[in-house]
Amino acid sequence: HKMSVGSFTVRLFIIASFIKLLLLPAYFSTDFEVHRNWLAITHSLPISKWYHDATSEWTLDYPPLFAWFEYVLSHAAYWVDHTMLVVSERHYPSYMGVLFHRATVIISDALLFYAVYTLCKCLYGQDEDEDDDDRTNNKKDSQSSSPSSSSSSSSSSS
Repeated sequence: HKMSVGSFTVRLFIIASFIKLLLLPAYFSTDFEVHRNWLAITHSLPISKWYHDATSEWTLDYPPLFAWFEYVLSHAAYWVDHTMLVVSERHYPSYMGVLFHRATVIISDALLFYAVYTLCKCLYGQDEDEDDDDRTNNKKDSQSSSPSSSSSSSSSSS
């Protein structure tokens, strides 16, 4: 039984997400503080100061679409640990913050995967699994019609 590209991709995504879940409590890196600070900047400061705040060494230096993404995430972060949304030059190592960051990466990956998968289905037609089913059904139809056509041809030749 041949696995379609679509089902392989889904399985690969599930395995990668499972590995990320296993790593939830694994380590704390500087990246967490950088992203925590970006959440704090977009949540606590007016838009005009997002790219100009110098409170922390980690200023917001990504394109505006990413800044708005951080802004949306900051509203969810408020319910997890609102203290991580304070703009500060000091590090704020928070276990809940780390869990929040890792969970939002997995959820963002899932949304991106779904969007790309749906786009590919729209661009390239039906799912490969459906194509395999159609090919199997066509083979069955041609096999079932073959004996009847061969018996009718043999009866007409006699």
